[in-house]
Amino acid sequence: MSELHQYKLGQIYGSVRKWSAYADSRTEVRAAVKADFALDGAVSPLDREQVACIVMAWEASLKFVEKESELKAEAKTLGSAPLLSLGDKTAMTRALVASFGKRPERELPSAEYLAFKLEQIENGDFKASTLDAVVSKLEQSHSSEDLAASFDHQGRMRVTHKRHKGSLPANSEEFRLKLKIESNLWLMVASKLKSAPWLKGLCPQDFIDYADFILGERVLGIKKLDPISGSSAPLSPPWAVVLGYDAELRQEAWRRVEEDPGGITISAALKQVVKDPEIKNLFFIEVLAIGGNKRKAPEPSLGSADLAPLPLSKTARKKQAKASRLAASVSGSGDGGVGTGNAPKGGGKGKVKGGGKGKGKGNGWCSTTPDGRRLCFAYNNGESCGGSCGMVHACRVTGCYSTEHPAIRHVAA
Repeated sequence: MSELHQYKLGQIYGSVRKWSAYADSRTEVRAAVKADFALDGAVSPLDREQVACIVMAWEASLKFVEKESELKAEAKTLGSAPLLSLGDKTAMTRALVASFGKRPERELPSAEYLAFKLEQIENGDFKASTLDAVVSKLEQSHSSEDLAASFDHQGRMRVTHKRHKGSLPANSEEFRLKLKIESNLWLMVASKLKSAPWLKGLCPQDFIDYADFILGERVLGIKKLDPISGSSAPLSPPWAVVLGYDAELRQEAWRRVEEDPGGITISAALKQVVKDPEIKNLFFIEVLAIGGNKRKAPEPSLGSADLAPLPLSKTARKKQAKASRLAASVSGSGDGGVGTGNAPKGGGKGKVKGGGKGKGKGNGWCSTTPDGRRLCFAYNNGESCGGSCGMVHACRVTGCYSTEHPAIRHVAA
């Protein structure tokens, strides 16, 4: 087909899909070409050659559109990644570069993500993507294939490609990169949907300003004021809270566009939501306040009557049983007697260790507190149990129960 006829057809029809509906048969195409471009195959061989080229182009476009529609319907039915034609992708990328300069691959959206957003727009579904769904071209090229197998109604197995999902940003730099990808995606979409009023005036600075707000002193760098000293200190909000607030802001911006697509643009909606005090109070300030009021529960004192011992590990139960047997062989009557059985080290007649003769005479050993809670034998022997015993760390000399020293240091105390 000559360049002149290509130009004329391109100016009139504009897309392959429109051109595929040029006619319903070869005969109708020849008649239309004769009427539109004065090409009559019966007049000269050159006209006949041009008519043949136009008919071939029409047949190829018809098959291409039918196959593309079939694949799109199949992808939607099976829930796999939507398709994007190479021509559309190339045209949008060139428009982005022409308007805002060349972009590295790590800042360009993947073809799958771009096709997914275009499909959402076609269905009238305005939604802000979660940041783990924002995938770059570079990330997509380095990822493994996500394949899924399914069976159709005829029992044939089909292997489809699933949409790749990335990860949430772990720091501020990754957050900025995700927003750059999102910014370039919507600029590419705006180059394709030039008649969409809600994409008018969109530029990279809109997303740069939004990122500066999230990562600036109003959100991530927020400070708390000391009313006494008058000084301020960084509050350091949790990163998960910052990401949650960002998700709510972008979702609200797209919700406003969906409610009034002809009256508000994405650019204006982003500027509105960052100034909305209600969203900030609900999804940022109150979340921080609730998180800040969570305090560690105080440890119960020795006099607490409702202290329930923690469940013991197998090793702790063995130690407890051994200590109980040793304690049973020691006199615990409180009359200061010497043990009649095999007493543990330090129990018996020692001056310092145990409850026999010496300064500690007259004091027996006990295994529980007056309110029935168990005493830790390892602690009283001067050993460390790591706090996993679930028992009370107090002196087991009868009548003492001090938490300041174990039984092994009772005399010195």
